[in-house]
Amino acid sequence: MSLVSGDENRPLMYKYRPDNQNTLRILRNQEMYFSFVADFNDPFDCRVTVDCKGTEEDWIRYSENLPIPIPQNIKTVTINYLRSINFDPEKIRTLYKQQNFRTIVVYCLSEVHNNILMWSHYSNCHRGLCLGFGTEIEGNSLGIKINDPTANQYPAPLFDDFLPLTKVSYQNELPKPYDIFTGDTDALVAFMKTKARNWEYEKERRIIVPYRELNKNVVTFAKESLREVIIGCRVHDDFRKEVLDIISAEYLSSGYKVSVYQADLEDDSYSLRFQGVEMPSSVN
Repeated sequence: MSLVSGDENRPLMYKYRPDNQNTLRILRNQEMYFSFVADFNDPFDCRVTVDCKGTEEDWIRYSENLPIPIPQNIKTVTINYLRSINFDPEKIRTLYKQQNFRTIVVYCLSEVHNNILMWSHYSNCHRGLCLGFGTEIEGNSLGIKINDPTANQYPAPLFDDFLPLTKVSYQNELPKPYDIFTGDTDALVAFMKTKARNWEYEKERRIIVPYRELNKNVVTFAKESLREVIIGCRVHDDFRKEVLDIISAEYLSSGYKVSVYQADLEDDSYSLRFQGVEMPSSVN
C-alpha cells in the first residue's frame, strides 16, 4: 500500500460497471461492493501456493500462534488428523486447494477509462458506464475517501475515512510459495497483488481488506469521491436517463461536482472519444 512512482499524477481511478439495477443502486447509495477472492473469474487470481513441510512440533507451534483464536478441541482434532496422514505436505496442499477461502475481500479499479476490452468485458459490451473516483494521498498511500460509520469504527489507518490502493504487478511466474511456519504478511500479500501478464492491459489497483476486519461486503464511499461518470457508447436511453437523474438528484443538487461524459466511437482508429454532457441541477 506504499506510494509508487507517478501516484502524485493519478487523480482518478476507474470502476467499469454494467447497465443493471445494482449499478444504479451503487450510484444512488454510494456503495463500493467488495468481492471475496474465492469468487474471482480468474482461478489463478489470489491463489496462494503454500510450503507446509513441517514436523508435528512445527504444526503444534503454528496452531498455538494463530492470529485468530481457535478452540482447543478443534486444534486437537486437526493435529490428530495431520498425524494420521503423517504430516504429508502434498496431502495438506491438496486439502488447502479444496478450501473455499472467504477471508479476504477486494475492490478492483483501473488506472484507465478508455480500454475497449474492459468496456466490453465489464460494462456489458459498452452499454454500462465507468465511474471515476478521486484519489487522495495520505501518509505513504494513495487511496479513496469513504464515509462509512461502520467501517470507521476500526483503527486507523485502514478505515480512518480512507481506503489505500495497492498496485497490481503482472508477471508470468507465481510468487514464491508462502511458508506457513515462517512467512510474513508481505509474502502472503504478494499473491493478492500479482496477476498473470495476460491481464496487464487492465492496469489494476486494488483495495485489499481482511474480511474479519470489515465483516461486510459493502462500504459507503464519500460523495465527494465520485468525480466522473462516463456513459458507454451503446447505452440504452432508459438506463442513461436513470443515471443522469441519480447524478442530478443525489450529487449535483447537493453541491457535489460530478463530470459526466458520453463515450462514442472514433472514425479512424479502434478507440473511444468522450464528449462532456451538459448537466442542469435537475434532469426532467
